[in-house]
Amino acid sequence: MIQETFNNDVFRLFAALIGGLMLAAGLTLLFVEKVLHKDVSSVWRIYRGWLIMIPLFFAAVLLGRIVMILGVFALSVLGFIEFARATRLDQNTWIMRMVFLGITAVAVFALVRDIPTGLFGAYGFFMVLPVYAISLILL
Repeated sequence: MIQETFNNDVFRLFAALIGGLMLAAGLTLLFVEKVLHKDVSSVWRIYRGWLIMIPLFFAAVLLGRIVMILGVFALSVLGFIEFARATRLDQNTWIMRMVFLGITAVAVFALVRDIPTGLFGAYGFFMVLPVYAISLILL
């Protein structure tokens, strides 16, 4: 499965583009810091964070759709928790539970087979789920 991914032209194109952009960004930061003598230490911290996130993303892609879906699920949960803390939304347990239910439902529907087509990812449910999730949150 991993070999198939490496042989995919689209994967190789995106890997080359992202690698090239990260290299260009690093060289630009070096230029601004060393030649223009500007303080870009805060930007370097962000850049190093991307140097960690990008390989994790590619590893998830290489390991297959289930790992990728679960990775996006985990990132969604963690991102919402951070957002809820920053906005004090975590004090409203109903909204928190409904959002977690919605995130979980999206992940589950992305994992299961669609009954009419037999393909993975229940696309019909996936498309209407935001309407139901928002309706539950607004109750």
